Order: sequence, then C-alpha cells, then structure tokens
Amino acid sequence: MIKKSTTFCVAPWFQIRNENNLSKKVCCVIKELPSDKTSNNLTPLEYLNSPDIIELKSQLSAGKMPSACDTCWRDEENNIHSLRKMLNGILTDGDPDSPNWTDSYFKNKKDYTSEMILMADVKMGNTCNHACVMCNPEDSSLIYTDWVKRKDSVFVKEHTDKNPNYFNIIKHTGFKNTQYREYINFTINNNKHLKYLKLLGGEPLLDNDLITMLENLDINIKKKLKLSLVTNGSIDIVNVLKRIGEFKHIQISVSLEGIGQVHEFARAGSNWFQLEQNILKTLEYDAGIALSIHHSFQSSTILGFNDLLNWCKLHSIKLSCGIVTNPEYLSIKTLPENLKQSIINSITSNRIQFITDGNTDSNLLSYDNLILKIKNIKFDSQLHKKFFEYIDWYQSNKSIPKLETIFPELYKYRNI
Repeated sequence: MIKKSTTFCVAPWFQIRNENNLSKKVCCVIKELPSDKTSNNLTPLEYLNSPDIIELKSQLSAGKMPSACDTCWRDEENNIHSLRKMLNGILTDGDPDSPNWTDSYFKNKKDYTSEMILMADVKMGNTCNHACVMCNPEDSSLIYTDWVKRKDSVFVKEHTDKNPNYFNIIKHTGFKNTQYREYINFTINNNKHLKYLKLLGGEPLLDNDLITMLENLDINIKKKLKLSLVTNGSIDIVNVLKRIGEFKHIQISVSLEGIGQVHEFARAGSNWFQLEQNILKTLEYDAGIALSIHHSFQSSTILGFNDLLNWCKLHSIKLSCGIVTNPEYLSIKTLPENLKQSIINSITSNRIQFITDGNTDSNLLSYDNLILKIKNIKFDSQLHKKFFEYIDWYQSNKSIPKLETIFPELYKYRNI
C-alpha cells in the first residue's frame, strides 16, 4: 500500500509533458532531472517508470520535498495555490483532500510504477508566426531565424556559450519533423485512460495536419477527452472548432500581453485588430467552448496591465495570470521600487477574478498572490540596465510599436 502524504503529487504518476526536442518532464515547473536529457525516444510510460521518476514518486509519497519541486514548495510556503495542488485537484474533481478514486487506487498499489497516462501536455514544435519579447528559438521559428542572423549578440551568446550545438538542435523541431505527430498519435491512441490533452507550441493551430488528426479522432475518444488549446489567437479559432468537432470539453487559452500597441510590441508579428476579431468571434460561437485569456506578467508590458483588465471586463472574459521569471531581465526585478509601488497602487483597485485552477502551462496566480509576489520581488540595478539594453536589441530590427513611445513614463527611469 502506498500512502498519500501531504507532499503527494499526481504529476509523476499520471502526467507527461514533452519539450520541443521531445525530451520529457512530468510538469512544466519541475527542474530538469538527470534522465530528462536522454528521454527523447522514450514512450510516456517508459519515462514515468524511469529510475529518476520512480524515485521522485517514492519521495513525494513518503512526505519528502525534493528540490526539483522547489517551485511548488515556495508557492505553498507563501500560501499560493501551487501547480501540485492544482493538478491534484484536477484528478480528484477539484478537492484533493476529499475521498476519491485515487484513495482506493493507492491503497492497492504495491510499487511505484505507472500503468496509465491521464494527462498529457504536448508541445507541437517551435513553428510560430510570432517573435515574442520574452520568447526564444526553442519556442518560435521566427526567433530562430532572427537569432541565427545575430549570433554575435550577447543575448544570443548566453545560449550558445552554454551549448555550442544550440541552433543545430532547434533546427529540427518544427512541423516538418513528423516525430511530433507520431508522438501525439501514440499518446492519444495508446493511452485509453487519457482524460486531459493540452496542445501548445509554437503555435499549434498553424499545423493543419494536427487539426485533421483531431477532426478524425474516434468519437468514443472525443467523448471522454478534455481538450485544451493554447494559442496566440492569430488563426480563426471558430474555423478550427468547426473542423475538430465536439469533445467532452474544449478550453481555449489565448495568450495576450496587453491590448493594441502593447500586444503588437510584445508579440512581434501580431495584428491586434485581427486578434480581437478572432477572440470576439469565438465568444459568440455557441458550442460550449470555454475561452480565457492568459497573461504573462513582465516588466515590458506591466504598465498596460490595467488596460488589459478593463478589456477583459468589457467583454466578460476570464483571465489567468503567470509571472515571467526567465529571462530575468524581463522580470519584475527590473522595476525601481517607486515605479513598482505606483503600479501596485493602480492595479490594486482594479480587481478581476483570476482563473487559478485548470490544466495550464504554469502555476496560476490569484489577484492577491500576484500583488504579493510583486511586492516581495527586490529591485536589481544590473538587470534594470540589461532590460533596456535587451529592449533596444529586440525592437531594433522589427516593424513594431516602440516601447519608449508606448510607455514614455517607463523611460524616465532608464538612467537611474
């Protein structure tokens, strides 16, 4: 019998996540484990039954707190709803502390092997039509093309100095690599208990073969499968929904960094007018679709956060929010204390209910926890300097609105 301790987590038992090079993880926030680097060719169950994951399950079930899971431990220490608790709730109908099927499952479990995949996060390669300010070549083919031309930049060298083979590895992670499609086919069709499937990229809705595959799934699979699509909203979402048909539930998460010029700055290649039309068209589509906005809280767009809140309120759209920590020069550490405090004051009065649970790509923050995190982050003068250097570099070769024009008040602090 395996006891469910206060540190128990369902992720290493039932969830698989792949990176764009097809290496595996159990969730999106865990630190890399030694065997992850050689997991590219493993099936989901082979990975969950590898020695590192067996040991992880053993430690978590015994009440231990492995350092690989520090993100969740820190959140829980600060009374923030961690990804661990979120995922536990997903598989126990929202209340991980109430009696449920996992109690009887683990009562009869005699070892730490996994027999089934219940949740899968599938990254479909780095093919993308945006080059976002906080992104990198691993998740965007446009950034890959840009960075290859600017290899001498200090921002590129941060990656290539660590791994001289950096670009060669990424070169093979687009849609043309059929491994991704083979992987998702295997994940769905060879795991009859699968309940949650999340697809992200890159931009997954650019992949016509993926949409066709979802369209042609057996109706009995669709009836029991909750589908989550993470998109930048540039593709007509309603057309995709009409093609793929009905699932048990469909969640659409559109990534927004702001509205208008703020979003067009932060996501180079985006068109706010078209994006807004796609979102509003989806809201009108009467098919039981749950649409929400996901915002990545970062220093380059933080001054536009209130406008995003008001836009979501105007259209009655739910919002989830994470916080950028990598790269650090886009984190809240770059904001001087007096500017940070004025931002806190301005958004504290403009409250909106955040989505804080669900099968997401990050641990989500409540409104109060977002404010708490901002308050607790200390200013770093070196990162502050690097922030402006990076913004100059990012926007230097792009036809996008310039940050100094959008937020002149931010540039008052450039030379402090």
